[in-house]
Amino acid sequence: MLDDTATREEVFRQYTTILLPNQLARTGPSRRELARTKPYSYSIFNFDVMTALCQSLKGLQPDPLAFRLADGRGVCKAAEFIYPYLKTRVSGSGPKDVQHFDSLPVRSPGNFYLLAWLVTGRISSLSGAL
Repeated sequence: MLDDTATREEVFRQYTTILLPNQLARTGPSRRELARTKPYSYSIFNFDVMTALCQSLKGLQPDPLAFRLADGRGVCKAAEFIYPYLKTRVSGSGPKDVQHFDSLPVRSPGNFYLLAWLVTGRISSLSGAL
């Protein structure tokens, strides 16, 4: 972790005032990613990077992993959106993913479980999902 509080606070400010408002839709998806050819692959990637960023800012107040905009947007909302797709591996009525959706997530689902638990504190709701 960078031992530079001013830089960490600036990164957190940009996360809360630029990234979240511009990137995340109110219902949790990464809005620009759903229009791409691999909407779920990119959404999973964005979720992973967003949670890693928040984890790297841990210790700031308010807690970056728990932070939400007034309308509820934050890492937890993103986890709530992507979780059903990872659980069932079915894209449903949404846009189709040209990538081999059955093989998602590419990385260990343990990363998703850990980060979603850190965000939501509800590991029991994730048990048996993947």
